[in-house]
Amino acid sequence: MSDGQTTLTKTLKPWPLGWKAKIGVLIPAVDTGYCSYEFWVLCPEGVVSLETRVRMGALTLEMLRKMREDAVYAATLLAAAAPDVITYEATAAGFVLGVDGEAALVREIEEATGIRATTGAAAVAASLDSLGIK
Repeated sequence: MSDGQTTLTKTLKPWPLGWKAKIGVLIPAVDTGYCSYEFWVLCPEGVVSLETRVRMGALTLEMLRKMREDAVYAATLLAAAAPDVITYEATAAGFVLGVDGEAALVREIEEATGIRATTGAAAVAASLDSLGIK
């Protein structure tokens, strides 16, 4: 290895994929692979991430609000793969929705899919709270 680069070797056991858990991930359509890669790297053996993209264009407040409309539909597509949980990883969009708006979106995803849901913004808030940061 050179230039300070490291490689991560992961053994993929082909069957059954997701025997511990399947995490459904809703990501912005413009994501260039970072979110997909990060979930893949962070998943321990027996856990897989399944993703569906949510339409997104230029990063504007209007677009972030419109993403919410597409998130529920995208979650129903993702639900066909039977994930154990669905997470909406459009953190900036979650912040624009606000706490109540994001909670409403999570409820709507859960009602539409029958699958527990959460968001990246909720994870950030929970992390800050656990650290005592206001």
